[in-house]
Amino acid sequence: MLTTGRNREQERASQQQMMSRIISQYNRSIAREIARAMNDYARNLDDPMVNAEVRFRHMDNMSRILTRLWTQAGKMSVEHNFNIVKAYYDMETKKGSDFPDLTTPIVDKAIADWIRAYGGGKITEITSTTMTDINKIVADARIEGLSERDTAKLINAVAPVKSASRSQTIARTEAHGSSQGMSLDVANETDIPLVKVWLSDQGESARDDHLDVNGQKRALADDFSVGGERLEYPGDPSGSAENVINCKCVIGYEIA
Repeated sequence: MLTTGRNREQERASQQQMMSRIISQYNRSIAREIARAMNDYARNLDDPMVNAEVRFRHMDNMSRILTRLWTQAGKMSVEHNFNIVKAYYDMETKKGSDFPDLTTPIVDKAIADWIRAYGGGKITEITSTTMTDINKIVADARIEGLSERDTAKLINAVAPVKSASRSQTIARTEAHGSSQGMSLDVANETDIPLVKVWLSDQGESARDDHLDVNGQKRALADDFSVGGERLEYPGDPSGSAENVINCKCVIGYEIA
């Protein structure tokens, strides 16, 4: 049995439902910010400093949104995974209150460490993609001989479509990776003999390589082997895009 008291199928479904709530909550915020950045650029095409200014503000706003997302996802995942672990600890050791505080400072440290390791790179990558999309529209408009006014209209027309298509993927990937990684960091702090289990998504979009590792167990310090790639957990940001983007697999824990 997993530390949550659920079987593997129940656990996978429960974590996916939890992630869906976070994704829904942040999807719109991310979409609005991407659209805002594109529209700001369109309003200032004649300003030679617009590229740097728009990108700086976009990075600042996206940083605030994603930091909230990462923090909420991490805290929800820890609370979800370790209530049963605490009950086990209380029963086996009779120490009760000596169980590590899983709200602070351990969770706060796990959140800070994960954001420090991956946050900057992710924010840079996401905002760079926005600017690349804008620059491509502008370049194509110039090839077609469009005026600045028509180019601005084109950016405004594309903004809601582009932002909507990207925001869902960003929200899912970021909620997923942070929740799984932070829960593993906290698992390493419990001093309880745990093993981690890969629980594969069973939907139509599930990757074959991910289905192949369903139920794979590893010590907390060991990597999963996924299609020949080593991943600490589902959504591991150090993994390839093919293994990470839009992944819906989750990590579970069992007491060894």
